[in-house]
Amino acid sequence: MKEAARYLGLKSVDERTAKLIEEAEREAESLTPSYVSACYTLVRLRDGIGLVGTDIILRGRLAERHFADSEKIIVVLATLGLKSEILMKKSFAVSATKGVVLDAVYTAKIESFLDEIEEKLKKEYKNLTSRISCGYGDLAIETQKKLFADLHGERIGVGINDCCMLTPNKSVIALLGAK
Repeated sequence: MKEAARYLGLKSVDERTAKLIEEAEREAESLTPSYVSACYTLVRLRDGIGLVGTDIILRGRLAERHFADSEKIIVVLATLGLKSEILMKKSFAVSATKGVVLDAVYTAKIESFLDEIEEKLKKEYKNLTSRISCGYGDLAIETQKKLFADLHGERIGVGINDCCMLTPNKSVIALLGAK
C-alpha cells in the first residue's frame, strides 16, 4: 500500500483510498508477470557504449557515467502482461479514480517484480549498478526498439509501437551494469 500511495503522490491515505488500494492490490495478485533478459559484453566506442554481437549503441552521458565501471550490460524486459491492460481499461471505464489507483498499484507491482529480478541477477553477477531505462536523461528512447528486437519481446506478449512505447503499458526495458 505504501508504494502505491507514493505513486499516487500521497503522504497519507484516507480510509476510502486505502480501501481502493486494497481492492486494486487483490486484483493485481491475479497477474502473472514475466520477463526475458540477455547479458552483453560492452565495448567503449567513440560515440557511445556498444553491446558486443549487436548493432546497439548506448549514447549519451547517462550511459557513459552509469556503466563507467561495468564490463557487461544486462538488459531485462519485464511485463505484467495483457491481462493488466484489460483490467486497467475496465477499471478506467468504471471510474477514473479506480483507474488511477489501479495504475499506481500496477506501477508498484512491476517495480517490485524488477526488484526480484535484480536480486536474482545479484547472485550471478558482481557489482550490479542500479537500473536505468531508455528515455531517461539523454539515453534515447529510440534505443528501446533495437533492445526490444534483440530480446524478441513478442515471446512474452509485449509489443512496441512507432513511438517506442511498450505495450502492454506496464512493461519495462531496464539496463543494469555488471563486472
